[in-house]
Amino acid sequence: MVSAVLASVVQSARSAVDSIFSFIRAQGDTDYLGEAVSQLEQHSLQAADLAKKAGADEETVLATLLYDIGIFLPDASKHDAMIASDGTRVGTAGHEVLGENYLRSVGFSDKVAQLVGAHVMAKRYLAAVDPAYFDGLSAASKRSLVYQGGKFSPEEVKAAEKDPLLQQKLAVRRWDNQAKVTGAKVPDLESYKNLAVESSRRKVTLHSRSYIIPRRPTVVICVDGFDPSYLQKGIEDGIIPTLSSFVNKGFHETAEVAMPSFTNPNNVSIITGVPPAIHGIAGNYFLDREAGKDIMIVDDTLLRGSTILEQMSNVGVRIAAVTAKDKLRKILTHGLTLGKGNSVCFSSEKAASCTLEENGISDVEKLVGRPQPPQFSGELSLFVLDAGIKLLEQDRADLFYLTLSDFIQHTHAPREKESDDFYAALDARIARLVELGAKVAISGDHGMNGKCSPDGKPDVFFLQDELRPDSVGALAA
Repeated sequence: MVSAVLASVVQSARSAVDSIFSFIRAQGDTDYLGEAVSQLEQHSLQAADLAKKAGADEETVLATLLYDIGIFLPDASKHDAMIASDGTRVGTAGHEVLGENYLRSVGFSDKVAQLVGAHVMAKRYLAAVDPAYFDGLSAASKRSLVYQGGKFSPEEVKAAEKDPLLQQKLAVRRWDNQAKVTGAKVPDLESYKNLAVESSRRKVTLHSRSYIIPRRPTVVICVDGFDPSYLQKGIEDGIIPTLSSFVNKGFHETAEVAMPSFTNPNNVSIITGVPPAIHGIAGNYFLDREAGKDIMIVDDTLLRGSTILEQMSNVGVRIAAVTAKDKLRKILTHGLTLGKGNSVCFSSEKAASCTLEENGISDVEKLVGRPQPPQFSGELSLFVLDAGIKLLEQDRADLFYLTLSDFIQHTHAPREKESDDFYAALDARIARLVELGAKVAISGDHGMNGKCSPDGKPDVFFLQDELRPDSVGALAA
């Protein structure tokens, strides 16, 4: 039976909310930046109550409650204080960005994070377009506005009005401004706990895209070199019944690959949801200009930003990233906590040498039940799948990324015995994952074409030959 919410996610959400509420309570009795009300009892809770009474949706109510979370966080002490000319502290510089980023990191929805992050933006907009709003600001709020950039310019107002969440951002700001009534009776902080826990386990956001947190084990398989012809002919010949059922009853689409069509760029595009121009891994090698050498990319040094795996791990989803090729391992490991954390990451190429410290798991050969396979073999990929199956059988992960090698695809065309045997074995393992209750998605990282002409000669296009000075002139003509 599939659980409504992964237990690890619930535990992580409760822990995150407990931490947030402890931060708020720690400063709850302090004054609200020179106002006549306390930060928690007479401001944050009062603002949330105003949102609730106005009929705002749950995410907006929660964002109103957490509007000042950036001030409460321990890291706020590292940000510059905004000090007025008379020496009065009127706020923390950048607290809205700190709050937005923190809420995203612990799994709150994109909407909650955006509303919190608009704290200053909404104030500057309203001060520019609504004279009554500006006149109604307290002296402390007017002073902090100066340090926050002042009123929006006409150009900034026009740009802000393209935001689909603008009206909600403005509403939250108004409730925040109104929540300064001394002695107001409002529900306590604990009454919002269940709402906060629910909101913090729905989605993660990366590169402006939101991803639903799995509610059951989810397996993503990258079949290196999975040209559509292998799928088409395998279905026609009846050797991949599970994949055939996916095509007929599930979702199937042929997509363009990320360019250049190499292992690293495409795998990283899968785990980040964006192309190389954004994530920064543009090939299997990079040019070291000082040394004048091509260097193989074997770690995450050039990776820009985070990965879906890391973001899921941050909200308590247990990650298993298993790769056939060890060169991908340190990229997949980016941001994951191994060893005592909730993630494992290893390669079948180096299965015999896995350690708890380096991979989050040891004795991988014992787990799978056979020795580390040869690097150049179809078994290297099947070992990855068998490891994933064992981890799922033992309930050791929630989200699996299993990425294979393209040895078979480079050496055997569709309908050759070796490729048929490989895809039949692949299909059987996918069937087992489904049988265990997993949601399974399969993708290729790029296609595969024959590299020889019918006469057996290499069918190779050498770009440098076409770019010789005489060739360039001919092409231009």
